[in-house]
Amino acid sequence: SELTCPSGPRGRCVALVTGANSGIGLAISHALAVQGHTVILGCRDFKKCAHAKASILEHRGNASIHALHGLDLTSLTQTSMFAFNLEASQKAGTFGKLD
Repeated sequence: SELTCPSGPRGRCVALVTGANSGIGLAISHALAVQGHTVILGCRDFKKCAHAKASILEHRGNASIHALHGLDLTSLTQTSMFAFNLEASQKAGTFGKLD
């Protein structure tokens, strides 16, 4: 079924998907992009994150996809740095408020 966000424009969300470069995370990212949501791909590896973004854009060229690498949930330091970069990107207007 389709996801809607009451707070988002036209019911669309800004979603952060962890593990977005493979498996369930990639499938969820694809599904959200098809529905027109803004998707932030949270990945550990830069190349894998970029490949996941390209894969989604190949199927949904006009999707709003943002690849943010460096998300290693096993490391508090890396997770904190990722959160800092996420917030900085949001403040810079790269994407809207995370839902």
